[in-house]
Amino acid sequence: MQTSLLPIAVLSILAAVAGRSAEAPLTALPPQPAEDRPLAERFAEPPASTRILRIIHGQKNKPEEQDKHLFTLAAQGFGGFAGNVSFDGYVEDETKWPPFLRGVQMAKASGMSLWLYDERGY
Repeated sequence: MQTSLLPIAVLSILAAVAGRSAEAPLTALPPQPAEDRPLAERFAEPPASTRILRIIHGQKNKPEEQDKHLFTLAAQGFGGFAGNVSFDGYVEDETKWPPFLRGVQMAKASGMSLWLYDERGY
């Protein structure tokens, strides 16, 4: 039985993304509403953790398109996104990782909620 190292590589990359919070924020997105507010304020403007997530099967490749997409999601009231690396080339295509990681970093820096997963249509 042959074991693939791909899941380990994916988890390593996601762990690296999670550890980037000490660096300067990469985002120009407005910050999401804070969690620690009175109930009436949280009800009127819910924090990202209580909002729905948009499914994104691959980030936009160009940073300006990606920024526009994330701004649109925030403006539409989404709390973040559930996503994976683009299906085109999927995890084997190293050119698909930088846009994915950038989108994750930008969303995280603004306080969006994220659900990152491996979705290949199993």
